[in-house]
Amino acid sequence: MSTITTSTTYCHYYYYFYYYFSYYYYYYYYYYYYYYYYYYYYYYYFYYYYYYYYYYYYYYYYFYYYYYHYYYYYYYYYYYYYYYYYFYYYYYYYYYYHHHHHHHHHHHHHHHHHRSQ
Repeated sequence: MSTITTSTTYCHYYYYFYYYFSYYYYYYYYYYYYYYYYYYYYYYYFYYYYYYYYYYYYYYYYFYYYYYHYYYYYYYYYYYYYYYYYFYYYYYYYYYYHHHHHHHHHHHHHHHHHRSQ
């Protein structure tokens, strides 16, 4: 009877140990789950931060692209304006030179004609 009681006590003790171990395991698992959840939250936060950074970078790139585009257009416009100015200058020079030369030639011809007479 004493042996049975001891056996029962041992069984009870074993069961208590198992229950304690199970509780500890559950607590550990809960802690691990909490840690994993925290890690997941951290990862999510990092992902969100990365996404925000990527969005910011994209926005910066977009802004830079527009700025570059605008600069390119401005440069293009400036080039055209310069070209137009050059063309206008050339045309004016050509017109002035041609007109002046023609007038001088005519004067020379008139002088020659006056000399012949």
